[in-house]
Amino acid sequence: MSSIDSLQLFNKTAFITGAARGIGKAIANRFAQAGAHLFLVDVNEELLAKTTKEIQQVGATGSIFMQSVDVRHWADVEAAVQRAVKEMGTIDILVNNAGVCKGNRVIELSEEEWDYILDVNLKGVFLCAKAVIREMIRLQTKGRIINLASIMARIGEAATSAYTASKHGVLGFTRCLAYEMAPYGINVNAICPGFVDTDMERDLELELAAKEGKDPTVIREGYESMVPFRRFAQPEDVARLALFLASEDSGYITGQGINVCGGTVMS
Repeated sequence: MSSIDSLQLFNKTAFITGAARGIGKAIANRFAQAGAHLFLVDVNEELLAKTTKEIQQVGATGSIFMQSVDVRHWADVEAAVQRAVKEMGTIDILVNNAGVCKGNRVIELSEEEWDYILDVNLKGVFLCAKAVIREMIRLQTKGRIINLASIMARIGEAATSAYTASKHGVLGFTRCLAYEMAPYGINVNAICPGFVDTDMERDLELELAAKEGKDPTVIREGYESMVPFRRFAQPEDVARLALFLASEDSGYITGQGINVCGGTVMS
């Protein structure tokens, strides 16, 4: 089997969270191009419906389902996973992408804001993984779990303590789950994107610029200066790694956090 052939996902089913925009949308597009069946979830139902229609219109060969889900709540997650299994038969790939980020220094950070960020970014990963691996084990599916962490889990940054803490947690959770799932033939890995040109990133830059009294362009240029390539990643740069980790080519890789950051962090 050639490398190109092995990066296909025909007859594979993928459950992708935070799929309405940004990295999640790019991963959904890439998986659809590779022939996967998709179950897309996001808290923004209107935007998710638009994304689903766009993917269908570009000639996706697999079936596509969507459902509005708040990953902070077990009932939402469990219902979506049960529907996905009912509609598609199994779940071969879970992509835990749903995430939020707010810019506040610790002294200004409210308990509610801390809880919200940790609940979406970390608790959501736990709940989705729990619901999906239960079905993978029951159906004896040798699946793939891909968690979206961040290079902030490597370096940290002022005004992103809750986000950074949540992504450290995602990396730790990934390693522990990889140990637990190895006997079942389920691979668990994390992707650590650097600065990616998404709506969430632009919103964060605007927020930080307003608080610091700076032009947003200055914030953007400061981040770009940290990247050896001197440019932000595109969501598709992350999606390409996600496809590899979802494919047969990654069969001996588990428990890893892989950076996609243009060299911002080298390890």
